[in-house]
Amino acid sequence: MDSYGDNGQATVGENKEQALVDLRRLLEPWKITKLRKGVQPDDQIVLGMNLRSCFVYSLHPDVLPLDEIAKKLQSDARIEVIAWKEQEWIHVISGDKQGTLRFKENGNVKDVYEQMWTIEGDTTVLDLNVNGSNLSFGEYPDALKRLHSCLHSHDGDFVVCATKPGHEFIGESTPHHENGASHGGFHNDDSLIPLLVAGTESQPPFLRIVDLKTWILQLTRELKERSE
Repeated sequence: MDSYGDNGQATVGENKEQALVDLRRLLEPWKITKLRKGVQPDDQIVLGMNLRSCFVYSLHPDVLPLDEIAKKLQSDARIEVIAWKEQEWIHVISGDKQGTLRFKENGNVKDVYEQMWTIEGDTTVLDLNVNGSNLSFGEYPDALKRLHSCLHSHDGDFVVCATKPGHEFIGESTPHHENGASHGGFHNDDSLIPLLVAGTESQPPFLRIVDLKTWILQLTRELKERSE
């Protein structure tokens, strides 16, 4: 038997004006699609809100490139992760930290999950710990794979961003949780969850949700074999 949650919870501050990052104000004067009207010919941006993270889509990347959107987001120190894709490279900046980082799959750096990467720039942007050819993670567990997965999850031209703990995004008709808690970001607070297991001494190769499926199927096969 096992039991686990699908996300952690990050505290949201009590001061509404400080805790809530209103992307409609931050992205002015660009025209953001209104939910009630759908995409209009002169719209420039669509927001895909997810509490403490957001996909910011450029409808006309030739006119409004992703790096320009990223720089606008960087002007708010409450936004800790800002990432976008350019060909095989993923670029990362922060409103909270100086420096720039870019990375791509494959290379000579191996992370703690045995994934290989090429990394260039300031690793403090994602709190990465690089020791020779070995990589471990700080505040953002499995940050490279998670960002890579986000930015390859579907077609489109978009920036993914996430707020620091204590904050969450708001837009049109979005819920907000000041003086409470929220989730959806890349931080430890959102990412680390309890896992309770009984009836076996085995464990998955790595403590990530993506590794649980294979492990659970293995346990199911072993249980079936014992019962036959």
